[in-house]
Amino acid sequence: MSILLFLLVPAVFVYYSAGNRFSGLPTYRLAYLSGVACGVVLTILAFFMDGVLKTRSASYALQFLSFFLSCTFIPFGLGSICLFTVFDSPLRDRIERLVPQVFGILTVYLPFLQLSRFSYPDVWSVVINPSLVVSAVFFVDYSVRRYCARIRRAPSYEDFLVALLPSLGLLLVSDILRVMWYFALPFWLYGTLGALVVFLSLLTRLAKYCR
Repeated sequence: MSILLFLLVPAVFVYYSAGNRFSGLPTYRLAYLSGVACGVVLTILAFFMDGVLKTRSASYALQFLSFFLSCTFIPFGLGSICLFTVFDSPLRDRIERLVPQVFGILTVYLPFLQLSRFSYPDVWSVVINPSLVVSAVFFVDYSVRRYCARIRRAPSYEDFLVALLPSLGLLLVSDILRVMWYFALPFWLYGTLGALVVFLSLLTRLAKYCR
């Protein structure tokens, strides 16, 4: 199972790239590799901050903050900010490289996250949680494609952040579901909602193919 965990994101990235007309370009591959390098740095950071990130509090708010930092902010927020800062190129180019970069980050970070926070032999840990993480990338991809298709002038950080708000909302929902799992609420509740989020992610892919 551990081997499959390490292969999950690369396998999904190959599937994603098969439908991307830019996948053969050197800059596309560089974007993924830069994400992998960033993922290594973020994983080391999370490893040394493990005592801070992995709280064992009876407070729902603190547990939500813990999951938000480790599952959402570090891989999707901090990693993207770092890569946007490092690369000096037009904003649109950086936006279009965002998804392969996030795939690269999660190639390294997701196995660490699973082994450190979700190493339990239950359906949530083995199936639903990694599916939620991968689904989040497809939501980001959907938001990026919609934003780039609607640009009528030079892109701006403010407009791009607004375009990402639905993806951020679904990431926060995923963190809430993780809190529900942590406090052992009824599985039918958070498991069903988690499956619904994954299903919505599949709909974004179908929307891409049906254009």
